[in-house]
Amino acid sequence: MKNPFLALAVLLPLAAGLTQPAAAATPAAVHDALVRAIQSPQRTPAFVKRDRYRHPLKTLEFFGIRPDMRVIEVLPGAGWYTEILAPFLRDRGTLIEATPATSSPNPFMRKEAIAYQRKLAADPAVYGRIRREPFEPPAYMALGAPDSADMILTFLNMHDFMYANVHGGVTDVIIDRFFRNAFQTLKPGGILGVVAHRAAASMSVTQSFKLARLP
Repeated sequence: MKNPFLALAVLLPLAAGLTQPAAAATPAAVHDALVRAIQSPQRTPAFVKRDRYRHPLKTLEFFGIRPDMRVIEVLPGAGWYTEILAPFLRDRGTLIEATPATSSPNPFMRKEAIAYQRKLAADPAVYGRIRREPFEPPAYMALGAPDSADMILTFLNMHDFMYANVHGGVTDVIIDRFFRNAFQTLKPGGILGVVAHRAAASMSVTQSFKLARLP
């Protein structure tokens, strides 16, 4: 049985100051590779402008990412972090995008999936080695084979998991299923990296956790 303490979950509020790494200090070669990926010319200019708020270098170093890892990004949206992860992992690692299918019955999800697929197809030199796997709560939430991923990442999505799905008289809390699936998919010692929204100062602790926002 896998030791639960070997799967490390890290929660970071948006725009927080990041000073302590999840593991040892980032090796210089990994730091330089991350800087190159963040500065790569294919990044969307509007995304680059938000680096000052999202701190991609500090965030990914905090999580302890390395270029030889097998990484799953859950619900990439428009691909803000995909633009960084893809070139960083392309040569030595594996990037798997857990994202809704273009055939999704949900119109919003289908529209997002089609736009994301077009983004990847438009630049095969950068995105050509990405693997895509279906992921659309509550119907499809598998993240991969047991003990198969070094790292699972999700950015600003936890609030979308904070609801219960009732099926056949059984209540299924979506966020619980996400954490269970992530734990099963991660290798022993693997890392679940989560960036969550920050709660408003006026929110109580109970309110903030109900909305999956950190106080």
